[in-house]
Amino acid sequence: MADLLAVKYHNNMVVYHVLAPLHLFLVSLYFNQSIQSFKERHIGWFIGLGGFAIALVSSIFLQPVKELNSYFLLFAGFVIISMCLYAFYKILENDEIGTLNNPHFWFSFILLFFWSVTYLNWSVYQLLSKKVVEYMALVGFALPIISAITYIGFGVVFLLYPKMKKLGR
Repeated sequence: MADLLAVKYHNNMVVYHVLAPLHLFLVSLYFNQSIQSFKERHIGWFIGLGGFAIALVSSIFLQPVKELNSYFLLFAGFVIISMCLYAFYKILENDEIGTLNNPHFWFSFILLFFWSVTYLNWSVYQLLSKKVVEYMALVGFALPIISAITYIGFGVVFLLYPKMKKLGR
């Protein structure tokens, strides 16, 4: 869809205005199911639905759909990193659950890795775009590599999940 809009209308930012809040919503629902205190209080639902509201306000008043919704992306990344760190805290707090054989630990780790490196990439991109233009292609190449590592990581966790579950219980 993004490619089609880019070719036909020379702008595909509307796709990301829709997908970014959807991504935050789905990740919030995952954490709602994996963190007991979130599940009891439906915190993941509130975060996900609040993310849609914030994205809508951002798209209407701050960054129209023809621009990259960078404010919301920064917000979503911060929220996801915070949920990952809270999940780590809850996993480490519980002595009965193993850490390295816990798939929730690895999903949180992978999401934390992705969003932390994405933030770093964005900041380096901004710095290099003003100072050293010849390295811009290298920085632009980094995000697809990080995305591939992220998806491979998710695949490995899903492949090893039955083994992890047996070890952890």
